[in-house]
Amino acid sequence: MAISQKVQDQIVQYQQLEGQIEALFMQKSQVSSQMAEVKAAMDALEGAGDDATVYEAAGNILVKREGKVEVKADLESKLELLDVKLKAVEKQEESLRTKYTALQKEISDAISTMQAG
Repeated sequence: MAISQKVQDQIVQYQQLEGQIEALFMQKSQVSSQMAEVKAAMDALEGAGDDATVYEAAGNILVKREGKVEVKADLESKLELLDVKLKAVEKQEESLRTKYTALQKEISDAISTMQAG
């Protein structure tokens, strides 16, 4: 039983989608991790007094920041950007999963038809 060129192309496309979904999963995981770090920093900042000295990591050094309010605003902004990025990745992942499932069904149907005929 020979597999048609169309089905072979679909299988290749299916494998590519699988790789793209895996890459998005990794990206989603990284963004979620970053969000957790920012939230932990915000929680730590919340517990600090208004006159507390605040340092922020800048590469391999810590930089003294003026004011808890400024740092909190920066963290909130960063969290918002990460949230937007996470939603975009989730939307892209959903779209790819829909294509992946449809392609999986097409390939399965084509193979079933070949086996029956």
